[in-house]
Amino acid sequence: MADQWDGVNRRDYDRQLTHIDKKLDEHSARLEELRQTLSAIAVQSVQIISLQAMQNEMRGDISELYAKIEKIMNWQSSCPKDSVNALWGVFLAVSVAIGGAFVAHVIGGK
Repeated sequence: MADQWDGVNRRDYDRQLTHIDKKLDEHSARLEELRQTLSAIAVQSVQIISLQAMQNEMRGDISELYAKIEKIMNWQSSCPKDSVNALWGVFLAVSVAIGGAFVAHVIGGK
């Protein structure tokens, strides 16, 4: 009778061990998935930090550009427009004179 109980207990014990092994395998697979997910999150975190640093650097560059554009606009607004218009008038008059001289030379044949 002792052998019969030993056999039953051993079978139950073996079943329990098999069940425990299956559960451990399941947990191992889930832990591996968690490890991979955490690894991906860590890589993404590093990428995000890098992008944030680049963005902060670009903000500084953009601020410098805005300051330079403001200086250019101030310089441009202080430019004497009447003098520029007179300069264009002189340029056009000289261009017309040169063009007329060229046409006269071509037509006159000299």
